Parts: sequence; structure tokens; C-alpha cells
Amino acid sequence: MESLSGSLSAAAGWSLLTCDVPLLLVSAEGEILEFSLGAERLLAGDEETLKGKPLHHIYAGEHPYDLLDRLHTLKENGVRRLSAQFRSGRGEVSSFQVIARRLVWNESTLFLLTLVDQTAVAQMKKEVARLKKELDLAYQRLDKMASQPPPGGADTQIEMAVLHQAIRALLTTIDLDRILYIVLTSVTAHPALGFSRAFLLLVDEKNGKLAGKMGVGPRNAEEAFRIWHELSQTNWGLEEFLNQHDTVYKDGELPLDSVIRRYQQPLTPGADVLVDALLSGEAVQVMNAVNDPRVSPECLEILACNQFAVAPLVTQEKAVGVLVADNLYKDQTITAWHLRLLNLLAGHAAMALQNAAMYTSLQESMAKLQKVQTQLIQAERLSAIGQMTAKVAHEIRNPLVTIGGFARSILKGLAPKSTQARKCSIIVDETMRLEEILQCLLDFTRQRELNLEYCRIETLLERVCSLLWDELQTHRIQVRRQIQKDLPELLLDVNKIEQILINLVKNALEAMKSGGTMTLSADLQGEFVSVKVADTGEGVPPDILGNIFNPFFTTKSEGFGLGLAICRTYIYDHGGNISVRSQAGAGTEFDVLLPLPSVPAGESDPATLI
Repeated sequence: MESLSGSLSAAAGWSLLTCDVPLLLVSAEGEILEFSLGAERLLAGDEETLKGKPLHHIYAGEHPYDLLDRLHTLKENGVRRLSAQFRSGRGEVSSFQVIARRLVWNESTLFLLTLVDQTAVAQMKKEVARLKKELDLAYQRLDKMASQPPPGGADTQIEMAVLHQAIRALLTTIDLDRILYIVLTSVTAHPALGFSRAFLLLVDEKNGKLAGKMGVGPRNAEEAFRIWHELSQTNWGLEEFLNQHDTVYKDGELPLDSVIRRYQQPLTPGADVLVDALLSGEAVQVMNAVNDPRVSPECLEILACNQFAVAPLVTQEKAVGVLVADNLYKDQTITAWHLRLLNLLAGHAAMALQNAAMYTSLQESMAKLQKVQTQLIQAERLSAIGQMTAKVAHEIRNPLVTIGGFARSILKGLAPKSTQARKCSIIVDETMRLEEILQCLLDFTRQRELNLEYCRIETLLERVCSLLWDELQTHRIQVRRQIQKDLPELLLDVNKIEQILINLVKNALEAMKSGGTMTLSADLQGEFVSVKVADTGEGVPPDILGNIFNPFFTTKSEGFGLGLAICRTYIYDHGGNISVRSQAGAGTEFDVLLPLPSVPAGESDPATLI
């Protein structure tokens, strides 16, 4: 039964084991045959594996076999949405919506379950509602503040009205770059807070750093004078400034972005005044940066300003980033009132950024689910094609072998140059070609077992170059190698991976008919080793590029269109992936990702890891 799950994954065009979406592949008897990385994170807990466990081991319904009974009511290839509770390895019970699909693979019934965590969805909806309520309350408070003259007279009242307008603009978008632009423009625009420059830095959770993201303002005094002179001829309000986003940001970058993106500081107390403001959640006013021990040399060198204000972007005790503003090109002191306005705007900016992040996360989750559903449909189609092809190939092969055998026997008894011999020779050649096609079909559709052993990818690349060296020289191909040193050994089926590399190198040869350069590279990328084969040929047109891995698709006068399809299948069998990118006139690059072994070489017998 284990080979069924592997074949299904290969036919689907993706590796079930590395999928982030929670998926379970269950047999008709309720045994968990395979599970995705997403399911392991949700359900496995401290257990070593879910594989081989009965479904009722993790099902938390009142009756242990209730879910399996409901699955058996599905029709072949039918889909149904079910509600169910599952228990993790740590004993926690969560509610899920289960998208169940019944598959028939090699006359065996399988159930593919996609789990949507209802608890997480409910919490996310609750959090969105809470944030919306906070924004509404803040908006009401701001309305009240704008209608009541605060201390400071008419100028202050105008500033509060402008701040009110800026926050209203924040509520109209969930696009990250537009939110950042609205915040920074509200800080620097003359009708608003009117600072010379403003910078936004966001928390990089993956690397544990505070990193510069976007900056708005002039690059030097001359540019500042020119901008202010031009703006003095207009009568723009804040709304007109905010509407310039698509014009100013059309290239995806503002002039000061490159300046602030040099800022990268770890999130440790005392690292820098910007980090301290973020961690403490309190706004900071720096009056003498040169002599202030809180200001790091890197911060001083990047900002190049002796006075600036820092406001943290914090929501519900979650640090999002900081907002920095200065008056580098103005002879104007930053007052406590300006710091208060900056801090108020930063609070609303933090909520807007969190909303944008949550929306982006939901979009990514939906995209993953849609991708998986598309792949499942493709898997079913390929499964049916594979079964039909295997049966047809077996039925045709026996009579074809008989025809070829008799034709060869007849040919031996004919005069070598006679008309009958020529015609009989054609029959022999054509039957041999058909036998070769059938063999390719059978190789593509039969279930494969991997003969795994530890090996070095650089050794395989060198062997392939040696095998094809004469052809490389004949085609005037220069080979360039870019192999990272000290790559770990991989657990591979050497013959199959060698076959893949030979296929890719031959494709590169055929793409460079007048000579060129082929680059073979290998480097470590996370939990995978990336092996690339690139050529400087004509490139592949976009309408063809999307089909090159499909079975029986070919643009060549010879061949059957199964080479790359078989390569992809072998790679998926290893738990890896293959992709391609091509540019007309510049060449094509294939990228093969091969997973690192779970146990390093020398610590286990490869046979035990199959």
C-alpha cells in the first residue's frame, strides 16, 4: 500500500511529504498511509510519525469509526465537506472542516483528506473583528479630538484635522506598500506633520532583526529647497499628496529606500535607540545623537542627523516596527506635541499593518488550498491515463513482439537487396520503434522502487560530463562548473539521478546547435541541494514552457515526449522538485531540488530509510 501513496504523489506532480497544507492519505481500512508536513505540525505533536496509525487514533469524535463510515459513503472521485475533531499528539482537540475526496488507484480505494483548522479560522476572524472595533473606537476618539480645539490654538486644531485625514486614508487599503507610503507622506507633507524626512523600519521575525523598509524625503539640501519651492506654487492638501502614490512609487522604490534599508539591528536591548523604543513601546526624542550613548554608530551614520524622533509601531503588545522622523533640512525643533502626534499616527499605522499582514496570510492560505485542489484533479486524470496506458501497452506488446519476431525470421531467408527484403526490413524497423515506445510507456506508468545509497552530487555531475564529453566537444560547448564546497552527501537512487542529469545535459546540447556555454551548479538551499543545468541557447517560448513536463509533449522530430515527464517523476519519488525558467535569446535553466537525508551519511543503513 505504501507504493500507492508514492505513485499518487508522483502522478499529482508534487510531493505530499513537503506540502504545507494539512493532508492525510488514508486507506479504505482507515490506516494513515501518508501525511503532509502541514498535518505533521498540527497533529503529530511529540509522536515520531502518524504513518501506519489508524485514523481513529487521532479522530476525537464520539464514535471512533464514525468518520471512516462517513468517508465510505462517498462515491468514486466524489468530494464532500465534513466537520470533525482531531486530537494532536499532545492531547489537544481542535475542530476542522475536512474536504474529503475518494480516489481509486490501481483498484484500491483511498481517501485524501484536506484539513482546514476551524479553531484558527475562528480566532483569526475574532482578531479581525477586534482590530476593526479598535479602529472604529480610535476613529471616534479622533473625531472628537478634531472637533474640540486642543491646547495650542488654531494651528494645533489644523494638525489634528490633518491627522484625522491620514488615519481615514489608512482605513481604505490593506496593501502594505500603500500603507507605508500613507504613513510616511502624512509625516512629511507640508499640510500634515511637516517633517523633513521620515523612515519606516519593520520587524524581520525570521531573522530576529529590525530592518529598514521605506523612506520619504529629499536626499540633500539642494533637493529639499527645490521641492519646497515647487510645492509653494501649489495649493495641495494632504489628500493630493497621498494620491501621488502611483506616480511616485511607479518603479517600486523611493529615493530614500536604499538609505534606510542599510539599517539591520538585532532585537536585543541596548543594541540601538530604535530597537530600545520598539522593545519598550515608548516614543523617544533624541536631541543630541552624536553624544547620546543610546544611538549606535550604524544608526548615526545612516540617519546623518543630530535630532530625530522615534515612535514604536506596537499593537496588543506585538512589536511591528518603528517610525522615525527628523527636521534635517529645517531650522525647527521637534516639540513634545509633534512627538505625541507622531506616536498617535504610529499606533494607527501598526494596526493597519497588522490587518494587511493578516489579509496577506489569508490570501496565501487560500492560494495554497486552490493549488492543492488543482493538483488533486490533475492527479486523478493522470491516474486514469496511467492505468489505461499500462493496460493498452501490455495488450499490444505481445502481438507486436510476435510480428517483429516473424519479420526478422522472414528477413533472414530473403535475398539482401530484393524488394521483399527492403519491405520486410521496414516492418522490422517499425516494430522495433513501437517496442521502444511501449517500453517508455511501461517505464513511465509502472510503480518504481528506489535503490537508495549515499553519494555526492558533484561526483555524479563529473560522471555525466565524462560520459557526454565527446558530444560536448563536437557541439563546441564550453562547460562551466559552480559547485559549492563541502556539500553534504545525499541519499539517492544513483542510476535514476544520473539518468535525469544526462537528459538535462542532452537538452542543453540540443538547444545550443551553434555552440555556447553550459553551466552546471550545485549549492545548499535550506533543507535541499539545488542542482542547476543552464544553457545559452535560444530559449523556450512561454506557450511551450508550460507543457514541457507533460507526458507525450514534444517539439522534436524524434522522441516520444516522455523524457522530462519521467525525470520529474523520479525527482518526486525522491521527495524533491524540478522547475524551469527560460528567456528568449538568453537560454534556459533547469533547477532540481534534492532533499537532504534525515540521517547524515555514516549514521544509518540506507536500506532502513527507504
